[in-house]
Amino acid sequence: MKRRSRLDEFRESLRLQHSYNTITPGLVIWFTGLPGSGKSTLASALRQRLAAQGIPVQVLDSDELRRQLTPHRKCSVPQET
Repeated sequence: MKRRSRLDEFRESLRLQHSYNTITPGLVIWFTGLPGSGKSTLASALRQRLAAQGIPVQVLDSDELRRQLTPHRKCSVPQET
């Protein structure tokens, strides 16, 4: 059985909310920073705390989204001559 990605789960959640007309106002928190600065760690900790209070949370990681949106992406750096 194929594991559903978070992006697929998010899309399904929106589809269901739309079909039942239950979309409620939400909040977006966006973490930016240098690689290795703790963005994912902070997002995970915040997700756990909010979920513990019964607040629905969806973490969209840019690395994971990039893999889902462009699975066969390839690029190369032009070589100088």
